[in-house]
Amino acid sequence: RCFKNGAMDFDDLLLKYYELLKTFPESLSKYQHKFKYILIDEYQDTNHLQSEIVKGLSQYSKNVMVVGDDSQSIYSFRGADFHNIMEFPKLFDDVKIIKLEENFRSYQSILDFANRINEAAIEKYKKDLYSRRGSGPLPNIVAASTENLQSKFIVEKILDLREEGVALKDIAVLFRSSFFSFDLE
Repeated sequence: RCFKNGAMDFDDLLLKYYELLKTFPESLSKYQHKFKYILIDEYQDTNHLQSEIVKGLSQYSKNVMVVGDDSQSIYSFRGADFHNIMEFPKLFDDVKIIKLEENFRSYQSILDFANRINEAAIEKYKKDLYSRRGSGPLPNIVAASTENLQSKFIVEKILDLREEGVALKDIAVLFRSSFFSFDLE
């Protein structure tokens, strides 16, 4: 439908750019020499095609810096592959990994919980998250056997908070993706 209407979406742009670089070596060479430095943010959320483009563009300068967190890849439903960040050190010589382990937002109790989860990951960069904010409240984990039971728990928690004097405007429910909200809505 996009091509029929003379339009392209983001994935089309990536694919056509990749095809341009593969089909026309002179275009690849032009862009390899044009971009002296390549910086990619949220590299854990890139897909295979994006990784191939980065490899191709950086063959001349080899000046690539990526920022990302192997524990926070959330776009696999759009084709992102966290293996890109895991494999990055194998793509280039002399890769330097700088771990940002200090967290300025969370309490240590939350980070201790995250560290325990990360320990169990099979593929990971080893890290030890820490905070100078102190221990803080412990996180609550609620295991609900169905999505509906989870929604009922959330509604009950909101009602309890309201009874404790917390204004509804001060309560938020966060979702990783909008389709997780359907039952609660």
